[in-house]
Amino acid sequence: TMMRTVFASTLLVCHCIWSVGNVASGAEVFRTDRDVFRTAIRESERWTEACAVDSVPALLTLEEMIERVLCHDPQVRHAWADAKYQATIVKVKQSAYLPRLRGSAGITSGHNDTPYEKNEGYSSHGHQRQLENRLGLSWVLFDFGRREAALRNAQLLLVAANAKQDNQLQEALVMAAQLNYDAIAA
Repeated sequence: TMMRTVFASTLLVCHCIWSVGNVASGAEVFRTDRDVFRTAIRESERWTEACAVDSVPALLTLEEMIERVLCHDPQVRHAWADAKYQATIVKVKQSAYLPRLRGSAGITSGHNDTPYEKNEGYSSHGHQRQLENRLGLSWVLFDFGRREAALRNAQLLLVAANAKQDNQLQEALVMAAQLNYDAIAA
């Protein structure tokens, strides 16, 4: 029964660790999309739909020209990715205020066979198996402002990244409008 209890607890720890890892890899748990300017957020599937390369008609409307410039301007995409990255860094810095939970499980086994030819009474045969489970919880309560400073720094970098993204969008819109008016004038 002891062996079953240890095995069950090992499975439970493994399941918990796997569940947390699965959630983190499958979904964006930090919800960084709330911290990046909404004007340029588009998920990758929507980028491919809206940015499909079709044949260019003889004359584009201003809306179509802006759509094409926003879809294909690498600086706009870079600014969006940078803002998204900075939003993620803010969430990571916020996670420093949360407790840490660590778990591990291990199995060790060994086999001992020591034969004595002259005296069988001294010979030994043995098998040893050891199961080990560990679960640790730690929580930093005082760090004399270190986490707060790191979080504030990340928040200011996010503000800068959002401003850069906004500026890049404005430049792209002006460029698209200028290209459209130049094409109409020509």
